[in-house]
Order: sequence, then C-alpha cells, then structure tokens
Amino acid sequence: RRHVFGDLKPYVCIEPDCKTAKTHYTTRQEWVNHVESQHWRSWFCPFECNETLLSVRMLKEHIDNAHDTLRSESYEVEKALRGIPHASETVSICLLCQEQLSGLRDYTRHIGRHHEEVALLALRHHKDNYGVENSDKEVSSSSKRSQQDEYSGWDQNVSMHIEWCL
Repeated sequence: RRHVFGDLKPYVCIEPDCKTAKTHYTTRQEWVNHVESQHWRSWFCPFECNETLLSVRMLKEHIDNAHDTLRSESYEVEKALRGIPHASETVSICLLCQEQLSGLRDYTRHIGRHHEEVALLALRHHKDNYGVENSDKEVSSSSKRSQQDEYSGWDQNVSMHIEWCL
C-alpha cells in the first residue's frame, strides 16, 4: 500500500489560500506536516493592534501595510511568523464532501482518505482504459457494472478533487 501511494503521490493541499497547492506529497505524514505548519495555525500581529491573520503571508502584508515604520526584522516579528497551533478541537468542514471535522487528526485522516480513494480510483480507471488489469482474463459486464455502481457517487467529488490537484 505504501509503495503504491509512494508512486502515486496522492496527497495535495486543498486549502484555498495555499501557495504550494500544486505540490504532491509522497507520504501522508509529509502532507500532514505541511497542513499543520502552514494552515492549522493562527498568526497574531506582535504590535499594539493584535490583529489575527490566517496565513504568514497575510501577517507579513499586514505588518508592511499597517506598521511600516516599525522594524519588521524584530524578534517579536520573527516569533509571530511561526504562528500558534490551532486548538486540538478546532472544527472544520471538508471542502470535498462538506462533512464536519473536529481537530487536525480528524481533518487529516478524513482528507487523506479522499486523496487515497481518488488516487486508487484514477489508477483503476487508467488500468481499465488501457487493458492492463484485464489482459489475461475478461471481466464480466456485471462485474464492471458493480464497480461503476460502487464509485458512481464519487464522480462529483473526484472531479472537484482533481481540479484542486491541477
């Protein structure tokens, strides 16, 4: 299983504001590390306004625009750029199926499954189209129908997920 996913690199960031959204991660852990360090954090302005921002990029822009006379290289700024991890019970919504998720672990487990299922579905589709899987034996039409039925509900989510990947 790890070998297959290592070859497929199924994990991508689906966060709308991700600057590395087209990066494909070989392992779930690499992707989890990215999500945790880049998206499951809050960034607070270290100056008197205490503004809360959603990304390190937004924090940098805020400091440049709102505090241009202050030194942006200060220790306070460097510390603020690291961000503060979200609480473990932070609630989010899956962008692919709209399921409510609680915490980073639930989020990464759920989204990770979407990634894996889409990758395996794409692999199955590729094999079916090019005859690789069925070269030695014919698969009955009822078997093909049951496979299609099994995945028919995924069409919309797969399309949406693939759009995120491109």
